[in-house]
Amino acid sequence: MPAPTPGPDWTQITTAIGTLVAAGTIFFAGLQVSLSKRESQRELVAGLTEEWNGDRLVAARQAILKYRGVDVTGAEDDDAWARQLQEAFFRERAGFTDEYFLFLRDLNYFEGLGVLYSRLTKKNQQLVRDYLRSAILHHWRLWESTVKDFRDRGQSATVYQQFEALHIAMVQG
Repeated sequence: MPAPTPGPDWTQITTAIGTLVAAGTIFFAGLQVSLSKRESQRELVAGLTEEWNGDRLVAARQAILKYRGVDVTGAEDDDAWARQLQEAFFRERAGFTDEYFLFLRDLNYFEGLGVLYSRLTKKNQQLVRDYLRSAILHHWRLWESTVKDFRDRGQSATVYQQFEALHIAMVQG
């Protein structure tokens, strides 16, 4: 009959317990970091919706509304609205008027949102889609021709590129 195999000594037991505790600590620390990251992203999304409803962006949207286009029946016409907004943008830009800076506030909000969106988790991207998708789609429709004209005028080939990418993500998602 073979001799019984000796069991682990106290050194091996202590090492195993220490390894288990360290692994558990690392796991829970990683989980905590992950949860913290998700929470801070949720706070960012909440901040974006709060900013969207804040006075600064409401003023920008009111400036945009002044150029709202309507068709012969009185229904909203986004194509006419976009044309009138584009004319106003370049006219106001020439004089660097307050209205021009309101237009930029709206454009810059969506550009910043595009940058943030690309860095969010899928779950938080869904929150942005749920809360702001229709606004993103509508504002891109209004600004698209202006942005492309701005690019064509040699200002920058990449101006408002993140806004455009955000629009594409909303269409695809």
